[in-house]
Amino acid sequence: VVWSKALGKVSDGGAIQTKELDLYKYGKEDNYGFVTNLKWLLRGVVIEGTYEIKVECECFAAGGPKDYDISSTMSLIGVYDVTAPKLYGSPLPLNDVVLIGEEIMFVFTEPLQCSKPYSFDVQMWLYGSSTEKIPLQVICEGNHVSLQVDQDKYNVANLIGKKFVVEIGSIGSQSSAALTDLNGNPLKHNVKVNKTFANLDLSQASTSFEFVLDNVTCTDSTVGALQDQIRESIKVILGMSSIDRIQIIDLNCVDNKSKVAATVSITPPSAGARRFLSSNNKEDDNSVNLFYALQDASAEKKPVSRMLSTGVHGSISNHFFVRGIKITPGLADVALYTKNATLLQTEKKIRDFEKTFHLNPINSNEMNDLAINLLEEVKSEIQEEQLSLQSLLKHE
Repeated sequence: VVWSKALGKVSDGGAIQTKELDLYKYGKEDNYGFVTNLKWLLRGVVIEGTYEIKVECECFAAGGPKDYDISSTMSLIGVYDVTAPKLYGSPLPLNDVVLIGEEIMFVFTEPLQCSKPYSFDVQMWLYGSSTEKIPLQVICEGNHVSLQVDQDKYNVANLIGKKFVVEIGSIGSQSSAALTDLNGNPLKHNVKVNKTFANLDLSQASTSFEFVLDNVTCTDSTVGALQDQIRESIKVILGMSSIDRIQIIDLNCVDNKSKVAATVSITPPSAGARRFLSSNNKEDDNSVNLFYALQDASAEKKPVSRMLSTGVHGSISNHFFVRGIKITPGLADVALYTKNATLLQTEKKIRDFEKTFHLNPINSNEMNDLAINLLEEVKSEIQEEQLSLQSLLKHE
């Protein structure tokens, strides 16, 4: 172990000079015996990192072994870190258009303080309407913050094709929130990104979600018999005439045999249906609207026993809720919004950088070198793609 003596700005002979922090020579004790007039000079002198720190006292020589003239405290472990986190690259996904349900990820140059409740603000709003905040599911982990629209709390059909803004940091003049690294260094400037939700054709999209029957006694061997009853009940609740569009993908008896959890899929309407966001005819309504109609009728929203015929449908539908909607675009939209190879490769570089913090602990210098190297690779790939596009345009 190599020990270095601390330096500080001290008054020596009336002039302020940089000297070793000799508490006996330069220190002045207050009434409580603390030396408060000396400050450790760190910035520009000490490299950021983890150190052992101790105070050593050297007495006047007593004529014995030299070791007897020196005494030191136990060493403490300390971290010197004054570098604020920065956004690495651009938020993911890199393309300007985001699919409903697609995760938006902000990767930073160092691990973040992610203990809950989160210490930072994060908001999403539609472009031109900052008053309406879109409910989000937010996860902070390692060196990244990821988020997506909470589709169970907001009808995402209202977002189709619309521009939106996401901001992370300290939002509003009265906010005391801050996104910080593990050592408390705050993000210097908020991170903000503008994107657009894909203009999906919902008439061609399918949805899947969890349909949960509560207060139902079931067993693993008998739960399968409820499949057709669940399909029939959903049909009745939604006012549909057929169960053809309602499929049960999975069915399980859960929570100590007191609940039935079904993974339900609603397929697109018939090929002849027109494209629209809503329809009075439930047979032609898109699967997204049907999910929210089912949610509105669920036990969490209002009782539905009056809507149903007597018998098994009434008993099933009195105690249910739906959650976890996932939208699968139609084939035409999948082809339209497929990312090109360059974007995918660049996104992989950023994700690989994010994963390094889960695999190996690295110090500040190594982190900076890695960030710079990866960022240069990303810039180089984007420039090559731009040159390639310019060449193609010239030939055309």
